[in-house]
Amino acid sequence: MPPVAKLREEIDPATDEGWVMLDSSPEAIKAWMERYLTVQNEFGQVVHWLTYPQQYQMLLDETGRDLTIKGRQTRASTLKLARRTRRFTNGEVWGANCLVAGDTDETTARFRSKIKHWIQIDLNQRHGFNIELAKDNEDELVIKDFDNRFIFGSGEQKNIGRSYSAQEVHLS
Repeated sequence: MPPVAKLREEIDPATDEGWVMLDSSPEAIKAWMERYLTVQNEFGQVVHWLTYPQQYQMLLDETGRDLTIKGRQTRASTLKLARRTRRFTNGEVWGANCLVAGDTDETTARFRSKIKHWIQIDLNQRHGFNIELAKDNEDELVIKDFDNRFIFGSGEQKNIGRSYSAQEVHLS
């Protein structure tokens, strides 16, 4: 597979792989997640992604200016973080910032761990993508080829998200 920055230029959108990688339809996004990502199930086992009905409905209802009011166990955070991981690693956006924050430092650390797992384990190791992280610390993950950055904070911090403009925000 070519380095990820060349992906959009070199992949044929008419193929199944091109459709899954490049199409922005809810069906293609769902297929990408199910093809490339793993998640922990309710027993703590790492398994292939299986989209829950409420997650798929969220994809179908997306407008681009969404506020998702969620109940417990809808897996909305996992869906939204996976959606952003796809956008930030396949060239759909360039130079974008996504502020990711949970109510506690522990929740934020879990979000960061999921995103990093998807990039390093699922996309790079399991599927042969070549996604490099230009920065990888507790506060940021930066996708080198696209200069997309995940910025992490929590409700326990006084200065969450200061000095950044965020095009996408995930607050849970």
